Amino acid sequence: MSLWVSVQDVRDYALITGTTGRYSDALIGSNIRAAQTFIERETSRQFDQQSAVSKTFSTDGALAFAIPDLRTATSVTRSGTVLTANETYWLLADSRHSGVFVAIQLDAFKFGPYPAYLSNPEWWDRGLDMPHRGGGYSTLPNDLVIVGNWGWTSHPDDLLLGVKALAAWYTKRAD
Repeated sequence: MSLWVSVQDVRDYALITGTTGRYSDALIGSNIRAAQTFIERETSRQFDQQSAVSKTFSTDGALAFAIPDLRTATSVTRSGTVLTANETYWLLADSRHSGVFVAIQLDAFKFGPYPAYLSNPEWWDRGLDMPHRGGGYSTLPNDLVIVGNWGWTSHPDDLLLGVKALAAWYTKRAD
């Protein structure tokens, strides 16, 4: 895991002048990695870059749900069926429109008084009319697999500030 902020950034933020003992480069670097991991885990986000990684999700029958910071999708499969971008799945961008996607929509939403079969041109061919497709039913676990590049190419300033502050707190909490 690469450090998102430098050891010197944490020293400057926390007004630390020493470079030995608990203020050594190794210890502050360890605190930075711990802060990064904590922030990713608590936010369910993927800020560190990962290339060509396969991630498996359980849709539980949901039409749209959150995914952790996808930059590009190489392939998306649902229950073993390969899906097509902007036809059978849609990636939803984050609110910053920063080039990462934080959600995926799997089926067109059905609105209005129109029959459900009008929402998909392959309604009958794909068996979307079958009883297991809704009405309180769910899907098998781990039914969605996304292969792609995850994480951010450049981290937002507010994230870097959070890492610096948390790493500084980890470093100085012994005081």
